[in-house]
Amino acid sequence: MYSCPDCGALQPYRKFNSPAGKAECSTCQEDLVPSRFVVACAHGHLDDFPYWKWVHRGTAHAGGGLCGGELRFRADGSTASLRAVLVSCSCGAKEVSMEGAFRRQALKNLGVRCSGRRPWIKGAPAEFCEEPPRTLQRGSSSVWFPVVHSALSIPPWSEGLTKVVAPIYDKLKGESPGDIRAYLRIEKTLDHHPEYTPDEVVALVEKLRSEDAERADEPVVESSARETIYREEYLSLQTDHSEREEAGSQDFVCEPPAASNSALQEQYGLDQVMLVKRLREVRALQTFTRVEEPSSADDVRRRAPLSAAKLDWLPAIEVSGEGVFLRLDDNRLKEWEQQPGPLARAQRIRESTRPCCASGPATRRSRFLSPRSPLGSSCCTRSPMS
Repeated sequence: MYSCPDCGALQPYRKFNSPAGKAECSTCQEDLVPSRFVVACAHGHLDDFPYWKWVHRGTAHAGGGLCGGELRFRADGSTASLRAVLVSCSCGAKEVSMEGAFRRQALKNLGVRCSGRRPWIKGAPAEFCEEPPRTLQRGSSSVWFPVVHSALSIPPWSEGLTKVVAPIYDKLKGESPGDIRAYLRIEKTLDHHPEYTPDEVVALVEKLRSEDAERADEPVVESSARETIYREEYLSLQTDHSEREEAGSQDFVCEPPAASNSALQEQYGLDQVMLVKRLREVRALQTFTRVEEPSSADDVRRRAPLSAAKLDWLPAIEVSGEGVFLRLDDNRLKEWEQQPGPLARAQRIRESTRPCCASGPATRRSRFLSPRSPLGSSCCTRSPMS
């Protein structure tokens, strides 16, 4: 639904008869404003707010049927609350505010059920859905909670020949050594990397291909794959990867401070401090949820698809930056987690999350064996490395 800020007309976009390539009211030539309110359910469906039913509730048309009137939308500016957002109909129905539209039972009382629509997927049919819809503001965070996975570029993938081959590996992994050399020659891949030879590229592709074959025989478990990535990142952040002369080819530079900081480490209970001078992170959007934040305990139906058909790629961005890596002293941490305060806090968290974790896997139920886990996670989020 869209509205015109001048005449106040509230209707679907197609009824405004906007000129090609524009979104404007054909009567007022004013730019149209998308509806401020939508309805969504916890299974990811999204639809327009039922303004017509909201205006005509309690009237002769409440049970259904058209009144022949046209909806109008305006904000009188008297207050910042929903009481100042008004909807009316030219049929004579009383003008009403949006106050009360966000109550949990508001849509149920109107007889509104989830439409099962997925308007972000072109041509997607509506799905049957029994989840109760909720009224949301179009720009609120509850409309869209992204489920993002990230990974750091760490050695060996962040440097050397592996960094050169990684972007084209999918094209080369099924080719013969002769075809790989031909590709490198035609695409002039090594012209900007004279330090490497075609034979070295062939050897690396064969090595990576062999590792892929070994992994193909192992069952793929999403959580274990992520934990493997986190563990490798954690180990890399503890290891000295100093900046070299050819620093331009390094995506990952991590080294200890030049000066000793043993006094600070002792004071704050730190076991290691590393300066991350260069870092590249890739963040990929896998799916998203609506109404409530995503949780590892979610039903699969809560995860909305990005497309009608499953894709072999995900939208992603690269983020470059720097930072400091701090590792806590494990002995100090063990002493702390035996104190009465941390133990009581961990017990309270266990009690409050028991309904969530009771049906989850044993690995998730066992995360609160000590008070240190609540430092960076809940039962339904990624557990910190200890």
